[in-house]
Amino acid sequence: MARQIRYVAKPGQRREFFEGSASDAGISFSVIATGKVLADGLLLRRAVSNLVSNAIRYTPKGETITLTATANDDGAVVSVSNPGPVIMQEHLPRVFDRFYISDKSRSSTSASAGLGLSIVNSFIGLHHGRASVTSELDGFTQFTLFFPETTAPNETV
Repeated sequence: MARQIRYVAKPGQRREFFEGSASDAGISFSVIATGKVLADGLLLRRAVSNLVSNAIRYTPKGETITLTATANDDGAVVSVSNPGPVIMQEHLPRVFDRFYISDKSRSSTSASAGLGLSIVNSFIGLHHGRASVTSELDGFTQFTLFFPETTAPNETV
């Protein structure tokens, strides 16, 4: 369960960390942050780090990963999108399942155990939100986290 302490996160604040990791891999990193996310700060950082790390792993050199955060009256949305290998449509419903690896050949060069996206999904569940993924045939994949609550309580950390 998420700690009772709440954290109003600005996803763009981690830009330098992600830019460094992306740059080391020969990839550009872009942040478009127009809103705040009310969430457990540690869990949010871990979830976004997981999504960005996966994007770095599968994005070809010279391409760009985009982290977007927006908020409105309905909630906040954080998404990570990148070009790279397509996740086939039949695998999309299961990518957040524990230990599920959609393409064994994609994981042979990494130490993937199929837990990262399951952890992301558990985190978003603690916030009564939802995680989703789209992967288009043009080779563009987007992971999206929706947080239904965006107004901060009286005390924020």
